[in-house]
Amino acid sequence: MRLSVIIPCYNAAACIGAQLEALATQAWPFGDSWEVIIADNGSTDGSRQIIESYRPRFAHFQLVQENRRGPAFARNTAAQLATGEALLFCDADDLAAPGWLAAMATALEQAEFVAGALEHDHLNPAWAVTARGRQQVSGLERLWYVDFRPYAFGANLGIRRELHNQLGGFDSSFDRSAEDIDYCWRAQELGLQLHFVPSAIMHYRLRDTLGGIFRQAQIYGEGQTQLYHKWRNRGMPEVGPAWKVGAKSWLAMTTRFPLMLRGKVDQARSAERLGWQIGLLRGSLRHRSWLLGTPRKSKIENRKSKIEN
Repeated sequence: MRLSVIIPCYNAAACIGAQLEALATQAWPFGDSWEVIIADNGSTDGSRQIIESYRPRFAHFQLVQENRRGPAFARNTAAQLATGEALLFCDADDLAAPGWLAAMATALEQAEFVAGALEHDHLNPAWAVTARGRQQVSGLERLWYVDFRPYAFGANLGIRRELHNQLGGFDSSFDRSAEDIDYCWRAQELGLQLHFVPSAIMHYRLRDTLGGIFRQAQIYGEGQTQLYHKWRNRGMPEVGPAWKVGAKSWLAMTTRFPLMLRGKVDQARSAERLGWQIGLLRGSLRHRSWLLGTPRKSKIENRKSKIEN
């Protein structure tokens, strides 16, 4: 088996069928085989029935149950069952573009650790893209608030299986988010280079309701505090003084409240910022690592932070 495509899934009935259809119609110009392994995190919305309906479309297909919540647990469970020489990670709510599978397979013949590009317009309304921005389009990502290692999202990531095993998989203590950032950083700590593959495109789905944007930002904020707690003694620069940065961040939030009366873009940005701040506070209390605020994102600084390969 050349490749194992791994998909964590939790209550993804509205979109998992589209992702499996996209994978089932991928061109595969190689003579050997590939497989799909889906790790369900205890879905209650009919996801499993939809997944099972696609079983006949694949020569090699597995559906496994991982009752512990979180994408790290799900990916690790699926990876333990994988028989491929390399692992491809993607998400249930995204959509593999034509040629994605072959592009990732080809890249992994030359490199040990790769990440594909994310495309934002195909699945999302224009206002959501404007509000949330575009990430991992032409290069790898970096956190905007510290100068540290590059990373890529788990939505479009590939690695040789023996190296995944050497890493011990994803750190399952990251039960909500940031497990993919930590995974990329640990791989680089071992001396691996993360290579960007622009031709391996994944259509990336954004949250498109204010409630969804707020909740996701809150989860991301909590994950960042855990990341900060783990990595600030391993080379990640300090963000501080924590209380001063936090006070400035919360004060800046007050200037956003009038924007909530404006259009969807400003409302979405305000919801994202508020969720992020609450997530940082909750995560700081949970992990006793005080990341109470971050500098505001700058489009110019964000573009400069990309690594072009």
